[in-house]
Amino acid sequence: VGGICGHNYGAAIVNCVNNADVTGSDAVGGIVGYSRDYHISADGYVIACASTADATITATASNGKVGGICGYDFIDLNSHKNTKAYILGCYSHSNVDGDIKGSILGQSNNANIAVTGSYGVNNGTDKAIGKGSVTGVYYNYNAVAEVTQANVDAMIQAIADFNALNIVTLQGESVTCPYTWTWTSGNWPTIQ
Repeated sequence: VGGICGHNYGAAIVNCVNNADVTGSDAVGGIVGYSRDYHISADGYVIACASTADATITATASNGKVGGICGYDFIDLNSHKNTKAYILGCYSHSNVDGDIKGSILGQSNNANIAVTGSYGVNNGTDKAIGKGSVTGVYYNYNAVAEVTQANVDAMIQAIADFNALNIVTLQGESVTCPYTWTWTSGNWPTIQ
């Protein structure tokens, strides 16, 4: 269960904000509960999304996975060896509660999952990624509930770098994010 989407199966979730509490047994996220690839040409994307301090994200099951952005990110490497899953240019300052928890991502199943330019703050966990490994650069967890210009710059750069990849699926669809973050000191970023 997620604040925006329960199960993202090879789609792009872009420019979404969750302000509401989200509770489920397992794979619970502020934006998406369970995100994954689909077939060889459909990676799973979560881009330029945020879950705010108004929200508490809770997984109730024993060993339940919960994340401020995504509860569980998965890639089927047995049949989709070249697919990826992305969390790019996102932030969360929601409270996160569960056994396997991360301020951005609860758990990944392998390192083909890219978490880049994303930011999580003091919200009931002490890690950006609760369990598992990911690729990517400058994802960050901060024990202090604030954001800096460097964090916002990293989020903006992640979106720009992703757009420069010019990903086109086998169906001929272009996957880009036309939005960017703006920020003034003392506030939270907003998407434009």
